[in-house]
Amino acid sequence: MRVLLLFSLMLILSNTSYSQVITRRGNAEWIKSQNKIYSKSKPVEFKTSKQHIKNEIKNLKEYSDYKENILGITIDTELDINSNGCWDYTNDSINIWTLGISSAKALFMCLIFKELEIPHNDELFIYNPSKTILMGPFTNRNNVDGGSYATDMIESDQLILEYHQNKNSIVAPKLSISGIVHGINDELLGAANANTKQTNCLIDVNCQEGNGWVDQKNGTCLILKLGNPTNPQTSGTLWASGALINNTANDNTPYILTAWHNTQGTGSDISLWIFRFKYWNTTCNGTVNSETISYCGGSVLEEWKNDGVNNDVALVKMYETPTYSDNVYYCGWNVSSNTPSSSTLLSHPQDGNHLMKIAKSNSVSSDGLWWKSFWYIGGATHGSSGGPLFDENKRIAGVHHSRYDNDCDAAGKAGKLSFSWNNNGVHGHKISYWLNPNNLNITQWDGRYRCEETLINFMNYTNNSFYINGCVVIIKNTTVQNTANIIIDAENEVLIERDFEVKLGATMIIN
Repeated sequence: MRVLLLFSLMLILSNTSYSQVITRRGNAEWIKSQNKIYSKSKPVEFKTSKQHIKNEIKNLKEYSDYKENILGITIDTELDINSNGCWDYTNDSINIWTLGISSAKALFMCLIFKELEIPHNDELFIYNPSKTILMGPFTNRNNVDGGSYATDMIESDQLILEYHQNKNSIVAPKLSISGIVHGINDELLGAANANTKQTNCLIDVNCQEGNGWVDQKNGTCLILKLGNPTNPQTSGTLWASGALINNTANDNTPYILTAWHNTQGTGSDISLWIFRFKYWNTTCNGTVNSETISYCGGSVLEEWKNDGVNNDVALVKMYETPTYSDNVYYCGWNVSSNTPSSSTLLSHPQDGNHLMKIAKSNSVSSDGLWWKSFWYIGGATHGSSGGPLFDENKRIAGVHHSRYDNDCDAAGKAGKLSFSWNNNGVHGHKISYWLNPNNLNITQWDGRYRCEETLINFMNYTNNSFYINGCVVIIKNTTVQNTANIIIDAENEVLIERDFEVKLGATMIIN
C-alpha cells in the first residue's frame, strides 16, 4: 500500500511539469536534419482585405491603452486533426499528419488552439515553407490540461503543422485550432530585420553597459499578448515586459512579475499570453538571437491597480514550468522600504524593436508609491511596462510603470515592490503570500537557476538498496522488482514520465 500511495503522489507531481518550446532559426538543411519534414497537404487559405484589417484595428483600439502599433488581428477558424490535413502512414515507427495554413500577406502568423492534447511519445512541429524557422517540439508536457493554447510568432504568411504519432500510442491526439493571428506590424520581427530600430537612449543589453547582468537578463521576458478570437475585448496582439521571480521555497514555481495595466484591455486573456525569453541582439547592435524560448499561458494571482491608491503591479503564474536546460533565471527581490543607491531596468521597449534593452540610474528617489530613477544610461519607451527594476545588489525592487515625461531618457517610474509586500491587492492577498510561503522574517531573497535534474531511464532494479538524490528526479522506462529497495531524496520534485512499475516484494520510499 505504501508503494501505491507514493506512486500516486509522484503522478500528481508529474502533472504539474511542463516543457518549453524553442523557436529555432537557421538554414533549411539544418532544420531538415532535426526532424522528418513532410508537407503534402494543400494549405487552408484565409483571405483578409485591407478594409477588414482597418475595421478590426479600429475596434481593437477601443479596448487598448495603446492607440497605435497593434501587431496583429485574430481570424476565427475551425480546423481539426480529424477533419483537416493529410495523414501519411509511413513504414517507420510513426504516422505523420500535416496541415498547411496560409493568410496572404501576413507579416507573421500565430496559432490559437481550442484544444491541444498530445499523448506520450507524440510530437508536434510548426515551421515555415522555406524551413528556415522551426518551432517545437510540442509534447504532452506543454499543455497537460489539453485546453486552450497559443504559439509564438513565425515570420511567414504560411505555416505547416507536422504531427508525429507513435504507432504504439493507444491514445488519440486532440488538436483543434480556433483562431490564427494575421500579423500586420513587423515591430517584433527582429530576426527578419537585423538592422533593428534604435534610438539614442536605448542600449542593447549585450552592449558593454550590460556586462555583469547575465543572470538577470536570463530572467527577463517579452510578453506577447495574443487574444481570444471569441472575445473582441481581448483579441488584439500587443506586448509588454516582465520577469521570472523566485520565492523562499526555491521550488521553481514560475511566477512572473509585470505591471497591472498590462493585464487590462486588448490582449487581456492571460491564458493565451506568450512569455518569450532571451529575445535580444547577441552582440551590441548586432543580430537577433536565433533561439528564443517561449512558454504559453498563465493566470493572474494578484493585482495592484494604478489608481492613486495602488501602484500598478501584477503577479502572474505561467502554466509552463522552465526546465534546467532552459537556463532561465528566477530573479531575486528586495522588498525593503529603503531607497536603492542605484537602479537598473531591463525591458523590451517598442522603439528598440522590443529587443531587450538596459537602463541605469545612480540617482534614485522615493516618490510615494514609486521609485523614481534618473537615467544616466539608456531609457524606456512603450513596451517597457512591467520590466524589472533592480537595486544595486541585482534584486528586483520595483516594476516599471512609465516615464515622467515623453523623453525616452527621462526619469523612470516603477511601482515599489515593498508596497505590494505590505498591502493587499484587489483579490485580498499580499505578494508575500506567494513569494514568502515559508513566512521568513526577511526583506530580500536571492535569485537562482533551476537546479540540475537527475534522470533515471531504462533501469531495472532487482536487488540491493539504492539511494538516489538530486534537485529534481525524473524516472521513466524503469522497473523495481524482487528485493530491491529504492530511496529517493529529491529537493523539489519527483516526476514519473512513462513506463514505471514497482512490483510486489520491492519497495520505494520518497523523502
